[in-house]
Amino acid sequence: MPHLSELAKQYAGKVTFIGVDVWEKGFESKTYDSFTPMLKEFVASMGEKMAYNIAMDNNDMYMANNWMTASGQGGIPATFLIKDGKIIWMGHPMKLDKILEDVLAGTYDMEGSAKAINQDIEKQQSLTAPILALNKKVEEAIAAKDYSTALNDIENGLITINPMFKILVYRLKFITLLSYNVTEAIDFAKVWCKEDPSVGLTVGDIITKKDGLPKEAYQYALDIFTESMSENGASNPFIYHFIAECYFRMNDLTNAVANEKKAIETGNAAIVKGEFQGAINAGTIKEYQDALAKYNAAKNK
Repeated sequence: MPHLSELAKQYAGKVTFIGVDVWEKGFESKTYDSFTPMLKEFVASMGEKMAYNIAMDNNDMYMANNWMTASGQGGIPATFLIKDGKIIWMGHPMKLDKILEDVLAGTYDMEGSAKAINQDIEKQQSLTAPILALNKKVEEAIAAKDYSTALNDIENGLITINPMFKILVYRLKFITLLSYNVTEAIDFAKVWCKEDPSVGLTVGDIITKKDGLPKEAYQYALDIFTESMSENGASNPFIYHFIAECYFRMNDLTNAVANEKKAIETGNAAIVKGEFQGAINAGTIKEYQDALAKYNAAKNK
């Protein structure tokens, strides 16, 4: 968003920028427009930091289906550049600068660009097809409680799937183990985190979002978050929020309330300072406040 806002200001009067909200969380079970208030709060919280207009997909997900899926754009952010009613370029917004320069200078090679885009899409589809297939097979096995088949498929995946997706295969393995053998899952996570310290927060997040785990699992996640906070040496509203949820799942309601209050306090401070742009906003604070209300209600029973 900061990058597109800079471009919108730079090319004011020459190029129109529109951001479209697609694939909003929860759209499978709720009407899409039920998230409109959240989007409005988010846009309002951005203020002058967002220098372009925002639209939202409709309940039929017209933009998601007829633009994103139809063009093979499987991830966001994605950008479509339109001139004279035709899409002349699509890709990641960080690549937009040079494209705009060429288009406005009249030197843009659309044919060459289209060929490169199609080659890139084919390459990406070829790379991601095996991991997508593995995800589906493992999900089906877990649903059938056939964990040995799931783990066997994962081990085969580690051999056959491109190494660039190793972190995704490991994540799948951890989730699978967590579904039936928590002790083994934690043992695996410890080895994984030692091999790649950057995945610690991912591990903690997976644990925190799963119901019904034994106390030691949530304690392990709590240890990860606490260590992350001390290593960074700065207050982080996201981490406080995760820590609060860990304490709640461990039935330590006093610490759950205390840490959620810190999440709200540091979140509000971040908004004032302009930190965590696009991640901490009025909607985020509302989520934290709802969590705090939940913890207080449980504490007062």
